[in-house]
Amino acid sequence: MSKLAVKLGGEPKRIMQETRALNIWENIKYSIPLVEKYNIIFIVSDTIHPYRGRRYLCKQRPDVCKRAFVVVSYKPFSLLVWKVGAVFHELFAWIRDFIFY
Repeated sequence: MSKLAVKLGGEPKRIMQETRALNIWENIKYSIPLVEKYNIIFIVSDTIHPYRGRRYLCKQRPDVCKRAFVVVSYKPFSLLVWKVGAVFHELFAWIRDFIFY
């Protein structure tokens, strides 16, 4: 996604990547110290992952939530089978999050 951001005109020095996380919850946890000082925060990914990322950000740091926006790289009908699977995975994640987070 960082390469796409640069391709779309983003300045490489202003693009940050978190590299320690093993899942989206940790990705948000480790990213918050990198971005909390900014007025606008973009959560970027393909399909529906950034929406979960924003949801996790809002749970971990409600004070930062209003400054976070989702950016999705979406091409209609590409990887359709994968996207259907991703929707079911996201539904499972919503149920899991309701129970554990």
